[in-house]
Amino acid sequence: MKKNKQHFDDGWKIWIWGYVSRGCSKDGIFRILIDEGFEYSAIKNELNYEPSQDITLIANPLTNKTVLESDGEGSSDPPKEKNTLFFPKSEKIKTDLADIFVVDNFLNKQECEKIVELIKQKLAPSTITNKSEEDTTFRTSKTCSLSEIENSLIKDVDRRICQYLGINPSYSEKIQGQHYEIGEEFKAHTDYFEINELEEFGATQGQRTWSFMIYLNDSQEGGETLFKNLDVSFNPQKGRAVIWCSLYPNGCPNPDTIHQSKPVLEGEKTIITKRFRSQGLGRQFTKTPNERIAPLTNLGFCKRSIPNDLLEELIEYYEENRSDASEESVKDFIKGSGSITSELIELPQELRTKTHDILKPILEKWAGIALQPTYVYGIRCYRRGARLLPHRDRLETHIVSATVNIFQDINEQWSLDIEDHFYRNHSIFQRPGEMIMYEGARLQHGRPKPYKGNGYASIFVHYKPL
Repeated sequence: MKKNKQHFDDGWKIWIWGYVSRGCSKDGIFRILIDEGFEYSAIKNELNYEPSQDITLIANPLTNKTVLESDGEGSSDPPKEKNTLFFPKSEKIKTDLADIFVVDNFLNKQECEKIVELIKQKLAPSTITNKSEEDTTFRTSKTCSLSEIENSLIKDVDRRICQYLGINPSYSEKIQGQHYEIGEEFKAHTDYFEINELEEFGATQGQRTWSFMIYLNDSQEGGETLFKNLDVSFNPQKGRAVIWCSLYPNGCPNPDTIHQSKPVLEGEKTIITKRFRSQGLGRQFTKTPNERIAPLTNLGFCKRSIPNDLLEELIEYYEENRSDASEESVKDFIKGSGSITSELIELPQELRTKTHDILKPILEKWAGIALQPTYVYGIRCYRRGARLLPHRDRLETHIVSATVNIFQDINEQWSLDIEDHFYRNHSIFQRPGEMIMYEGARLQHGRPKPYKGNGYASIFVHYKPL
């Protein structure tokens, strides 16, 4: 255990103020000095700065490193190290010089085309932060402040970017769109603020950290994004996201993240950009342990029919035992207008095992892994007005799941609302005999709209990797 040191010698002072002068995050410097055994008050006095949150929760400074997180309220266990950032369905570029990732199909074709239309309606010449730059050919694109457009899709994409990164939105800049015509470009630059820019542009939110860029159309010729020091180049591909951190793990700017948008030679190029900062309100990182489960499938869910012999047996058991259903108490998940929101018909062990065994190979083929049965819930019978609140399932046992519709008498369709691996929301409807296979522990799902009808019965089947 390092002793708590109360004074900085000249060497430490040179180290501290050298990094401050280079624009490094004071939160990151604070964290390092805590790790080196210096007293909190001594660091605060030397830097004339105090972090806005618990210093044990601050990483250095939003790179894909570890951070101390508590195990939950009331836990007597010590904090555990966990990944702060996890990018599902991404590929990390092989380089030791920077953290850079690529994610294909973050946006679908329809979303890209709609956003391009919106961007083109409100374009203005792009600007640069270095106002002393007199070269008018340095950045010749046009920019759209997407955050000023009242549009549900734009707001949803903004939300999804923050959720995908797992960073509190208050640590982000407003979302933008850029458009390039033939011959237009953005010459080599870095996203972080230089020392002479920090006072003006970083006074409130601090230094830039992560950048999230999405291509909205395919490359015809030109328009590549080139990281010249990394010898990495990306051709525009509709829906593809490129993500990088502009800083070193210690919070200092990383000059190897210099990049350029090469001139468009044919067609046009349209992108979304959203950048993140080192300071914001509250906790920086938002992802739960469930969200760090590695995805198994493309979207995370799929609808199929169950074998007829199993369906007939489940329906027969439901009809014979529906009068024996008992009131169910799941206050944290099911809400409703009446005193009773749902009832439960228990299943005999033989029927539970048969359900597990028959559905297991179907779910294994879909998930691409061998599965171990964990739990079959009884038949849940929802009452009129019931709402299944959005939630994620149990982390240990509900990795791959299925919800099977047994019976319904409805006045209007009652959808299962579920997110995919890119936090896009989907509404799925079922008929009796259809099941929705889904990655239950990882993806948020529920039936948030009040159920309208005289009867809705379903069964839940859960597995974990073998």
